[in-house]
Amino acid sequence: MNNSTLWWSLAPLHDKLRSKGETRVFFKWVQFFVHGVKQSKWTSENQDDWIHTRRTQQAADELHETVATSSAIVAFLGYMLRDSRKQSLISYTKGWLPKLCNRAVLCCEHNADIEMENMIPLTVSASGMVTRLRRSLAMTHATVLNVFKAEWQSMVDAGELAHCFDDQDSVPLIDLVLFAFQVQRHRRAAGKHIWPPGNPSGTCLSQLQHGIVRFLSDQLDKYVTERYMAEHDHGAVLPSSKRRKSGQSTKVSMPPDTIFEVVQAARDSGLSGREALKFLRSSERLSAVAGCHPNVIDSWMRRLQWIYDARVIYSLAGCSHLNLVCDASRHSGKEVLVTMAWSWENKTAAACNVQVILPLEKLAPSEMDLTDLIESLAQARVRNNNALVTAGDVEPPKKI
Repeated sequence: MNNSTLWWSLAPLHDKLRSKGETRVFFKWVQFFVHGVKQSKWTSENQDDWIHTRRTQQAADELHETVATSSAIVAFLGYMLRDSRKQSLISYTKGWLPKLCNRAVLCCEHNADIEMENMIPLTVSASGMVTRLRRSLAMTHATVLNVFKAEWQSMVDAGELAHCFDDQDSVPLIDLVLFAFQVQRHRRAAGKHIWPPGNPSGTCLSQLQHGIVRFLSDQLDKYVTERYMAEHDHGAVLPSSKRRKSGQSTKVSMPPDTIFEVVQAARDSGLSGREALKFLRSSERLSAVAGCHPNVIDSWMRRLQWIYDARVIYSLAGCSHLNLVCDASRHSGKEVLVTMAWSWENKTAAACNVQVILPLEKLAPSEMDLTDLIESLAQARVRNNNALVTAGDVEPPKKI
């Protein structure tokens, strides 16, 4: 919500369409989205009223992602049903209509009207049925009703609509939406001319499309603000694009014994896990079972470290005192600190996580250089030991 306007992020919609055959990258698809909404002419002519694109420089109170209003989303779906050339995208868009119409009907506690310019409004009941369509068409033009009925029946015979437009003057909302946005496509497929805007049938169809877009977008906004936001947590952050992407997984499963073989080979040879995996992939057994990417080694090592840390916690449970032995060294060009922990109470030793010491040129106010302090302490210890040896109180410490 922004300034009492409901905005929808376009990134998840693009991800869903990509999984159904859309090939455009996001910024190209946004241009196609804007083009489709403008071509439909079912929304405001001012583009800023229904879409906001993310920019490099924008105010702090502006939305920092590409979003569109409900009217633009519904208009784009109608444009896809009318002019899209990919059958997979058309079928996917059709699959959205039952849910969209259901959300719109849920907010119709009694009856709601589909307002149309220069036409009698249609009435949508709580059961999802639309009435007064026959009367509205007959009052507009004498021949429009017969033309619409003929095309409606043709789409029913073709299996595109489920219910007939009979004398009861009651049709389902979803059939009305499908007819409004796909009748021109049906006529083109049958080798007929589409209804031009100046034709009475074309004028009535355009007004019907305008009314449906306004009705569905208004009811969708009402459903989200009055029902969904009251029952769900809408403050969650949008997942990253990598987590939103759908489709077939490219991961390769490996048995635990093969993973252990790779890790053990890395430890025995002194190589890193990545280098060991590259070396073992040339063997017949590993290449037949795995053939995975060296990047998976990182996840294996994190998992093994998590298992080891969990066991260390149980092994050192109840200890009140730990002896730590640290040794700084260089590994792979990095300064690391290797630490071992010993518990005399549980008679258990454990290896702590190896710490990487980052090089620093400047010290923070809360930090201090321990090099001089450690050297002075070491010299003081040597002097004390020499003094004790000179006095003959204790034997000199043995070198381990």
